[in-house]
Amino acid sequence: MTTATSRPAKAGQPAANTGTPAVHPPTPAAIPGGPVALANDVLRAFRTKDWKRLQQLADSKAATANFFERTYKRGRARRSWRYRAIEGWDMTPPREVRYYYGKGSLVERTEAMVRFGEFGGEVAVVSFSLSDGKWRFAGIKSPDPQRFGAMAKTLAEARAAGGRRANRLERHNAQRNAEQDRRDRAEAEARQRDAQTVKLMREIAIVQKRLSSARTAAERTSAQQKLTALEQRMHALRRHEHKAKKDYRVPADCKNNPLCDH
Repeated sequence: MTTATSRPAKAGQPAANTGTPAVHPPTPAAIPGGPVALANDVLRAFRTKDWKRLQQLADSKAATANFFERTYKRGRARRSWRYRAIEGWDMTPPREVRYYYGKGSLVERTEAMVRFGEFGGEVAVVSFSLSDGKWRFAGIKSPDPQRFGAMAKTLAEARAAGGRRANRLERHNAQRNAEQDRRDRAEAEARQRDAQTVKLMREIAIVQKRLSSARTAAERTSAQQKLTALEQRMHALRRHEHKAKKDYRVPADCKNNPLCDH
């Protein structure tokens, strides 16, 4: 008894069917736990008023399912744009998703927005936040269509863009801190010069009074010499103050920069 063996297909001919199904990458809606699949669950939970399921999907920081349930029962949601946007959903599983990643000094924020329709010229999306490696429902939002379209299409792109924003912000903060330190030093030097000026003015007044009341030539000569020395110190102090004001400039890279306080 012989067994048939598969032969390689010739050029231009389709490959023989070996009985093994082809493997295709999953679509976004088919990824378990992904924002697109969860958005469909959230919208269906709203339409069927499955508050327990919505509570399971909700983020603790977002408007919880209990709030939505109370709002629906009281009838106020029927006048809100969120209620009308959800009721206007045609039950087609959403597939268009955008991502945002923000990194601060203390917290990181990863957000996904899944588009399910339009309302009032804006995009109606289901928003999710990434917490402990899981996407949690964060609310129904309506971003501007241009802003939504400009957001990253993948999480990797969002994280790369967020890293670049964080680096730019860090450089701007470093420039602003350096400028603030420079300003603080300049103000401290100015206060020190003011104190020295007041002290010199008092000494000059005392010496001038002593010069006017001098009785002998020796007293007048001594007072005049001291007065001349004090006036020279005053002149040098004024010249140093003028130079300090002239040297102080707002950095070129800080001009027209809203992050710099100048």
